[in-house]
Amino acid sequence: MRIPCFAAFALACVFPVSAYPWADEGHRAIWEAAQSLLTPQARQQVDATLAGDKLELTAVWMDRVRDAARNEGPLIGDAEAADFNQTFPYNATWHYVDLPLDVKSYQEAKVFTTRDDVVQQINLCIDCLGGKATTLDKRTALRVLVHLVGDIHQPMHCASGFFDVSDIRHPVLKTDPVSCLPLKKEKLEDRGANQLFFGPEKYDQMHALWDFELVKRLAGLKNLAKLLQDALPKVNATTPGDHHTWAEQWAGESVVLAKGAYAGIEFGACTLNTSGKGPKIERIEVKLPADYIDKQKVVAGVQMVKAAARTAAVLNAIWK
Repeated sequence: MRIPCFAAFALACVFPVSAYPWADEGHRAIWEAAQSLLTPQARQQVDATLAGDKLELTAVWMDRVRDAARNEGPLIGDAEAADFNQTFPYNATWHYVDLPLDVKSYQEAKVFTTRDDVVQQINLCIDCLGGKATTLDKRTALRVLVHLVGDIHQPMHCASGFFDVSDIRHPVLKTDPVSCLPLKKEKLEDRGANQLFFGPEKYDQMHALWDFELVKRLAGLKNLAKLLQDALPKVNATTPGDHHTWAEQWAGESVVLAKGAYAGIEFGACTLNTSGKGPKIERIEVKLPADYIDKQKVVAGVQMVKAAARTAAVLNAIWK
């Protein structure tokens, strides 16, 4: 996706320091901004569905449930969280889908998708909130939908790098689905850039840069939700077609942006973990372009604004 020059300039002014990632602060800001766009009917339904329960966790409930499964976080001992984790043991995979970088659409890459990926679960939530009988209750579906619409707009949650590691000193990134399929079967992928390390520390990796590290660069910018709301008129977040098809389109957009996020990266030595049934990529040393953050900050900002607008749009469409 290319952002018109005037839009890129305007958004650079709104997001002057760096990009906004999708950590807790980002998810909460997306939800707060989204609520400003809800119709009265949707607002009424949201309030009735949440029923005043754990409102401060609405946007991050999915992450806190995952923490509870590891016996961490504020939902330890919470009966609702425990029941969710027992009923949906694979909910950690709901946050993403690992598509090759040359995929142009979700439909094009069905072999890389699963019933537990972010697109399928957004659609499940839409069905539940729309009145269909599903395995979710409506309050859970609303919390999950709010979170996953944010996640699907983070490019690293919709794509993965697949690598030929025949020479571990010089791994080769593969991007077309045909070449990536056997690598997927061998699990020779970076798991949404989680295995790409630009430094020696635990979180010196590319996925964390998008999800967490960039938030530390926002010194002096206190009200993220207000910044997103101010940017809403500057971004065209309209998605064509029926809202049941929107998640697939959003995933396709994010893959295109992910390919741009991989552009210019230099791939160094690869370390394989051979303790399992077959070797897996443990880490690949990478060198990011010097202007990486400057180039990606507008992309990340636009995606967060779109996530806010589209969260509201899908709820408005469900409860019109």
